Amino acid sequence: MEFTYAISRIMHEEHMAVLGLLEKIEQLLNSNLGAEPPDATIGDTRLLLGTMKAEINTEIKLHFAFEEEHLFPMFEEAGAGDMNNILINEHRVLMPLGLRLAELAGQAGSDGFTDDSWAEFKTSSGQFIDGLRSHVAKEEMGMVPLLDEVIDEDKDAELMNIYKFS
Repeated sequence: MEFTYAISRIMHEEHMAVLGLLEKIEQLLNSNLGAEPPDATIGDTRLLLGTMKAEINTEIKLHFAFEEEHLFPMFEEAGAGDMNNILINEHRVLMPLGLRLAELAGQAGSDGFTDDSWAEFKTSSGQFIDGLRSHVAKEEMGMVPLLDEVIDEDKDAELMNIYKFS
């Protein structure tokens, strides 16, 4: 997909990066389908859990906040309030779920999974993966293309400046 403005490209690139992370989480789940949790304190599993924790607590959280504070008001003015409402409602569901997953990932990376924490991690991860994939698809089909339509070069520069320092 071709984008005119830098902020549109950044939003798209972040969506693709989060989809890549979701794939890795899904691979972890699929390679550990039994009741026994994986050893989360070593190797690739620990690295993935640390990445997951960091991405949710920083990148995804900041991405959602930036959209809500800076992009959605522009979309409201452009008559896309219904889209905003859907996306905001999804943020309200996904962020608490993601923060809980980040907490579980951090604990597991330090102490390993217990049977209970692994069960919760698997269930919550499945919900998070499904919800965030659907959310990204909506943003890629609606929000990102609309962004290219409602801004100009000056607004793009302003948004990029805000985004770099948020």
